[in-house]
Amino acid sequence: SVTAWRDATGQLNLANLTKPAGEGAAEAEVAVQTPAPAAESAPPADAAAQASPAFSFSAPDIELKGVAVDVEDRQPEPPIRLKLDPFNLRITGFSNAPDARIGIVTDTKVDGRATLSADLQYGFADGKLEGTAKVADFDMTVIQPYLDRYTKLDLLRGSLTSEVAVTLLADGGFAAEGLVQVDRLRSVDKEMQEDFIKWERLRAEGFSYDGRSAKLRIKTLRLKAPYARVIIAKDQTVNVAEIMTPAKPAPAYQATVQVAAPEGPPPQETQVRLDTVAIENGSLNFADFWIQPNYAVSIAALNGTVVGLSSDPKSRAKLDLEGKVDRYAPATISGEMNLLSATLFTNIRLQFAGVDMTSVTPYSGRFAGYKIEKGKLSVDVTYHVENRSLDAKQKFVIDQLQLGEKVESPDAVSLPLKLAVALLKDRNGVIDIDLPMTGSLDDPKFRLGPLIWKAFVGLLTKVATAPFKLIGSLFGGGPDINILEFDPGATALAPAGVEKMASVKKALIERPSLQLDVPMAYSTELDGGLIAKRALDAALGKLAGSRRKLLGGRPGEEEVAAMLAEPEERFELLAQLHRAEAGKEAPLPGEAAAYEALKKKERTPEALTAAIGAIEDAWMEKHPATPEQLEALGKARAQAVQDALLAGGEIDPSRVFLIGANSQAGEDGKVKLELSLK
Repeated sequence: SVTAWRDATGQLNLANLTKPAGEGAAEAEVAVQTPAPAAESAPPADAAAQASPAFSFSAPDIELKGVAVDVEDRQPEPPIRLKLDPFNLRITGFSNAPDARIGIVTDTKVDGRATLSADLQYGFADGKLEGTAKVADFDMTVIQPYLDRYTKLDLLRGSLTSEVAVTLLADGGFAAEGLVQVDRLRSVDKEMQEDFIKWERLRAEGFSYDGRSAKLRIKTLRLKAPYARVIIAKDQTVNVAEIMTPAKPAPAYQATVQVAAPEGPPPQETQVRLDTVAIENGSLNFADFWIQPNYAVSIAALNGTVVGLSSDPKSRAKLDLEGKVDRYAPATISGEMNLLSATLFTNIRLQFAGVDMTSVTPYSGRFAGYKIEKGKLSVDVTYHVENRSLDAKQKFVIDQLQLGEKVESPDAVSLPLKLAVALLKDRNGVIDIDLPMTGSLDDPKFRLGPLIWKAFVGLLTKVATAPFKLIGSLFGGGPDINILEFDPGATALAPAGVEKMASVKKALIERPSLQLDVPMAYSTELDGGLIAKRALDAALGKLAGSRRKLLGGRPGEEEVAAMLAEPEERFELLAQLHRAEAGKEAPLPGEAAAYEALKKKERTPEALTAAIGAIEDAWMEKHPATPEQLEALGKARAQAVQDALLAGGEIDPSRVFLIGANSQAGEDGKVKLELSLK
């Protein structure tokens, strides 16, 4: 039996057995005294040939059987202990000849379970060790003390099997190739006590590593049932970073064997190449404990390949993966990327369909201010990254989205979100959004998730704050499709208004969640004067009809209109109307009195016009339009709009509301009616 250990300083106890017991011990010296040759004597010419041959020895077969070896590494805490029993060793062809090569064959059981064997050749002249080594069923949990030094990871299970050809050179050069397999691995996050990474099998076929050229290659890496869990903690830290940070700084590594630094240029970076990564039935779980309530999503049944992963900046790995989001929604990932090189290249397309949106209620409540009662999300996005610049094409399709109750959140956007949803949702209940995006990965503020959210909020802001601009772009009519203009006193839609209402009607048909408010618009200034003028003309018409009867004529509409249009006749009728109300002797107002006092030959057309205007202004000031008349005019206009929208029966009348409105100032001689959505 043998007990071997490495102490905390990296020294091997077996190596100490060859050191002197005390420091400064005198070295033994052996001197051979020979008589000086006579001066006249000369060595014979064949003296070298007559010298004794060098000492040599050989041991063709050396064998140890049934040795029990206890191995300890006391550098980590707690120490790592292995028991090799039985340990069998056979050395063949041992010789001190310069060109000798010896054979080393060993086999042992590790901790009564795993098997370790090697068949090696060693040359004394070049110090080269080469051959094959095999490991089977090695329990990897024994390395937990090493993991404790550098991670917060508990390795609960894992079995290593490998068969590799190895080469070890005297200068420290190392190469290996063969097969490496790890079965039934399971690791746990120490702090959260949740599974972190696990798999049923990881098999590296065609594994090769050459330390001198710094090249690592795996022809096929097969992953069966791999699983990973990514968690955002309450403090917004990500478990991956936390797990790879030890609880306390790891102590400095103490090398057991000191190897001199090689001369020449510094070692080059390792070149990595994975020809094919094959994934079978993989899964990923994401959980966010920062958001309240917590959010979780999973990808399951992940199958496919990644071909051509390499650290070569010019390489392009091809992805072809399929899986399920939350068990049912199909998802595909395809395209090209280079994730192992310093120059990042990605051209990836991600598609998934029919993801239940009720699961993202924690985010919608916090950032949008509403819960989600119903909805399915489908995504088709392409991310192209080259020279550290991002060009993203993103298509989001949301089917049957229904917002639930409002959630009070200080982080929620201040937007009429329900209106934005109603504007975006078509007649089939589908929201179809294209959201292109660009950016630089070198921007210290670059984070993909916030950028997507910012772009989405920007779209909602445009939609909610300028809804008719969107409608005008989708269905025609221009950005001011909600503005209608009426001439003073008019109730019929102008031709431009008819066209606009045709576009609004299309929008209401295609956006069945929208409702429309139509104000009963009028202007006291513009409409009121016209209403009073019409009342005046009606009163004058009655007087004109009476006069025609007295003269024996028939008071037809044409005759009355002719009398009102003739200036002198109109003046006489206005004067008669004024005195009928103010008294027979009442003076006429303003310029009308002056005009009446003039002799007929002194009267001019200009004076007559001024006189007519003076009486009309005075009468209309005394008889202004009533609120009822103005409101009736506004209602007639709103009903004209309503009739244009509801004609044909495609729109439910309950979606179009007539609402009261106060008087508004006219612009450019027009009365404006402005529609609004809800």
